[in-house]
Amino acid sequence: MKRILLTGMLLASIASGAAAQNQLRGLSTYSYLGVGMPNDYRSSFGASMGVTGVALSNRVGTSFANPALYSNAYFTTAGGGVSYRNLDAKDRYGRSNNSQADALALQLVFPIVREKIGFSFGMLPVTENSYSFSNPLQSVNGTDTIRYISTLSGSGGLNRLEAGIGVQVTSWLSVGYSPSLVLGTIRNSQSVFFQSIGYQSFDKEAVLSNIGFGNRFGVFALRKSLFGTRDYVALGAVASLPVDLNSDLLEKESQLINGGAQQVRNKLGRGQNQLPGEYTVGLTYSPASSWLVTAEVLKQDWASYKDFNGATPEYLKNRTRVGGGVQFVPDGRGESIFNRFLYRAGMSYDSGHLELSNTGISTVLFSAGLGIPSRAPGSSLDLSLDYGFRGTTSHDLVREQIFTFRVAFNLSELMFLQRKID
Repeated sequence: MKRILLTGMLLASIASGAAAQNQLRGLSTYSYLGVGMPNDYRSSFGASMGVTGVALSNRVGTSFANPALYSNAYFTTAGGGVSYRNLDAKDRYGRSNNSQADALALQLVFPIVREKIGFSFGMLPVTENSYSFSNPLQSVNGTDTIRYISTLSGSGGLNRLEAGIGVQVTSWLSVGYSPSLVLGTIRNSQSVFFQSIGYQSFDKEAVLSNIGFGNRFGVFALRKSLFGTRDYVALGAVASLPVDLNSDLLEKESQLINGGAQQVRNKLGRGQNQLPGEYTVGLTYSPASSWLVTAEVLKQDWASYKDFNGATPEYLKNRTRVGGGVQFVPDGRGESIFNRFLYRAGMSYDSGHLELSNTGISTVLFSAGLGIPSRAPGSSLDLSLDYGFRGTTSHDLVREQIFTFRVAFNLSELMFLQRKID
């Protein structure tokens, strides 16, 4: 009966939307579901335009967005950076604010045949599990009032270690392929501490280790002089096939018994998860060298996701993300340093892959940024900002206010060569 009571109270603390009652940590309350929140890769120059960049060709920068774009490589280039994220979460009970700094995706791009065949290698995140909330609660059992503290936390996620090759088939068409190793560990912990010695406090931890192989295919088409002598239109598309993950689930349970002794139970199981397929299509149009407009649609088939037990959770649904933005490049004349910058802005709407209490957990983001080319050809520094909202406070859910600042760098081989003539 005590075990049934403990389990019931723990589930009640989640279902009641108590995530923000007292202490909330991590970067999204919603990441405790499934394998975490999807972490869309966005190229350093596409991030500030609200897109991943499948239809953005840029010789001054690396990008995982579309394997076909590796064919544009002219210099050996290294890309990476850091981000600072702040999340302000609230529900009808309270509010909490959290921040975190992270490294961005790391990538190396090598031209095998310049602007014909290129090779890429790097690592990028796929999902993120990052949450922790603690609530002082009470329940009534007969005539007794039971006071206890319930804490849930999670960490980890899935990452993609990927190689890729892009080939220019014709003067206007490129194709690419990227095989990858998808791996990562997801930890979810639960603990309940009772103030009364008549009830046994306990801790539970589930550690899910995953590994599998992924495949991505990309295509990029460019048509110049469509309506005039200086314009162009580009179409990009990427298909990421579903990934079968071999999974090991280690469940640990420890319970305090009379006298303060600890009883520990471990259980190991093996199974499979299946990550859903992902498909992205983008279109870019540039009427002149100063202006560029781009838009994208991304879809993920989360309704076909399979968990460790081979089931599809009821709270998952297919996800659609739509984004678009613009880039402006001054003509470069004049002595002002501001004439050297690339100015970008955009926005996106994400329907989300979760539906709780018949309510979709959607996200709206507004983005802006600067591209700062280096004097060394092929190198750049990109700054971008995101501001937006996820979720809602209705139906006992959590609304999250999101702020992200990124600093991304692209360093070409010429950054390391000493100039003989200035």
